[in-house]
Amino acid sequence: MNFRWLRPVRRLPPAYRRLALAGWILYAVSWGTPGLRAGQLHLGAEIFLTTIKLAVSLLLQASSLAASAVGLFLLGGWLANFSILLQLSVQVRVLWSILAWVPVALALHAMHPATLSQAILSVLFFWPWAIGITLIHAAAVAAARQGASEDTATLDI
Repeated sequence: MNFRWLRPVRRLPPAYRRLALAGWILYAVSWGTPGLRAGQLHLGAEIFLTTIKLAVSLLLQASSLAASAVGLFLLGGWLANFSILLQLSVQVRVLWSILAWVPVALALHAMHPATLSQAILSVLFFWPWAIGITLIHAAAVAAARQGASEDTATLDI
């Protein structure tokens, strides 16, 4: 089997390689991770599609500045999915890592869970996704700071 997506990970120094690989594994797991919303089971892949629909709807039909801002932040979080495929500067990688956490915060705020455990379970699919994206970018940032090439944690497309 040819795992092309692993090629850039193999080029990283060993410590960063493990970090990036853990990120890719968590990111992949997030697509099938369930979360509870209004008593229903939703998979990360379904949330991926729902998020872009909601973001575009909020941006096009927003009746307030707050709704437009939420739509913009959701769109940024959704685009973070693609940021892990690109060759980016250290500063931009840090920005995308932060943007990956905004949908988590928005979902927690919107759901008003009664307990911390309910909060964690209600957005379960977000945790491996956001952590995975952050780890992938962190490995590339760390490698870049040590002088490794910027593209070592991106995919060869």
